[in-house]
Amino acid sequence: MKKHLKAIAASVSALCLAASFCTSLTASAALGFWPKTVMTKSSDMWNSYRNTTIHLDYCTSKDDYQDYLYTPGRDIRAVSVSSAPGHGVAINYNDVLGAYTGSYDFWQASQCGLYNVEKAYDYFANLGYNCGGIYVAINDCATYVPNGNGGYREISYAENNTVFFGMGSSNQNAHGAVRFLGSATDIATHELGRIVAERQLGLSGNSNISTETAAVLNAYSDIFAELADEKNDWKIGASVFVENGTSGSYYSYRDIANPSNTHNPRNSNLTLYTSYSAWQNAYNANPYNDNLVIGGSTVLSHAAYIMSQMNYFQNHKDQLAKIWLVSLTKYNTSNPANITMYDCREAVLSAAADVLSQTGDPYYMSTVMLVNMALSSTGIY
Repeated sequence: MKKHLKAIAASVSALCLAASFCTSLTASAALGFWPKTVMTKSSDMWNSYRNTTIHLDYCTSKDDYQDYLYTPGRDIRAVSVSSAPGHGVAINYNDVLGAYTGSYDFWQASQCGLYNVEKAYDYFANLGYNCGGIYVAINDCATYVPNGNGGYREISYAENNTVFFGMGSSNQNAHGAVRFLGSATDIATHELGRIVAERQLGLSGNSNISTETAAVLNAYSDIFAELADEKNDWKIGASVFVENGTSGSYYSYRDIANPSNTHNPRNSNLTLYTSYSAWQNAYNANPYNDNLVIGGSTVLSHAAYIMSQMNYFQNHKDQLAKIWLVSLTKYNTSNPANITMYDCREAVLSAAADVLSQTGDPYYMSTVMLVNMALSSTGIY
């Protein structure tokens, strides 16, 4: 699942509260998202995309007769695909809260996607990182996507400060059909994690990165996604495949615990590596193979899975997440667009020593050594 996602709009049934709550939010917004006239609303709604009732607090605003939607207390704004900033398309906010009112599916997806991005936002906030200044967008059909292509309903991605979610397969009965991509907690966290990693490394907006750097970034996204995922299955996007749970299938984009067992009808021939040397050999044989980014990412993410199975991290999952987050500040390089998995190893070990030394455990270095062993087990040494 590459880094792609589309336009989000917003919510439904509204209980008006007070306009004053969000006015202070306007003044402090990092990217100047928020217009002037604000209404704070709250919605409890059964959401078929998550098969549960979800609660969403949000703000709407009108400025120049246009509608806007964002969430109170978080620097997140919902936009349409065609108005996602930085994508060269004329802004038109009418479809954010207006044109899709007749589409129940779109409203369901909008509320669900915003809800899951909020959860991902709060996850990183609890780890100590404020990832404000985020646009959420949903691709409902063949509307705008980068490079003029259309119909990206079955993918999600992140670009600059925007996360995009596809609405899912047009034919939900087709083999390998997928539901709305924003319905999965791990996918939402994966995409927001990509933005976090790029920001921390100073790579935001930089598309000129090496294949190995791209693999490292995808690994961080997967690691954050699975450490945040309440299912704790270490399978990316398993919940979006329609056939899962209905016919005994077990599809996922990546099975990080057992990469060779991944069943993905979208890319059944993709090789997912757990050996750094094997991945390097494949890269040297064909450095222009686009699948090397996804295939190589599992070298690092599988190492993180091994760490997660250690007794200490089974009881302190948040500490492992902090280690990977802090490691993004530990790269000793003048060119973050060309980092290697070995660079990642050094950064993770440095972060592990820092994070674990603050726990008060006098034997924390033994846990650091276990982190070292997990990385070495995939050939990163």
